[in-house]
Amino acid sequence: MSPDKICSIVEMRFPMLIAEERNNPDGYSFFLGAPRRGSDSNRIIRAVRRNESGPVQLKLAVSSRIEGEDKEVSFEGGEESLVKLIELEIKLYEERFGKA
Repeated sequence: MSPDKICSIVEMRFPMLIAEERNNPDGYSFFLGAPRRGSDSNRIIRAVRRNESGPVQLKLAVSSRIEGEDKEVSFEGGEESLVKLIELEIKLYEERFGKA
């Protein structure tokens, strides 16, 4: 699954998430509401491809923030696996940091 396909799924299934295109590496960051950065970041997940043939790397931004270390996974799953990961990150965000 490409970052563009992930973006399409997110836009369809999670209209409350705002996609922001990234470069170097190419992909997208997804924010719960208008993007905020820094200690008050509302980024939920980031999807990038580091090379043409490799899998998409998902940074679980909320889990990373809570645990204090980067939580990145190589993602080769389907739409339902992606949806479950995003739902979990949104739930963690809302439990820990409140609604956007």
